[in-house]
Amino acid sequence: MTFPTFKWLPYGIVLAWLLMALGGYAVGHAAIEVQLDKLLALSDAGSWLGYDELGRPVWDRLLMGAQTSLLVAVSVVVFSALIGTTIGVYS
Repeated sequence: MTFPTFKWLPYGIVLAWLLMALGGYAVGHAAIEVQLDKLLALSDAGSWLGYDELGRPVWDRLLMGAQTSLLVAVSVVVFSALIGTTIGVYS
């Protein structure tokens, strides 16, 4: 019995992450605006995942979080590559 290989799965996850991070630019300041009339409201056309305890759309906040985590991940990789290359050259 052979198991299916999912070699494409990591690429799909990274692609989804990149698309979400790019979607964060389209959201703008809607993710941080407090809307008191939508406190813990259920999902609607404006927000697929509903609203949090301050009335902010959860989907928009996820997009902004993906954008922030992508920035941190790229920064860490670049910084580590620079430090590792520098140490390797001096060694």
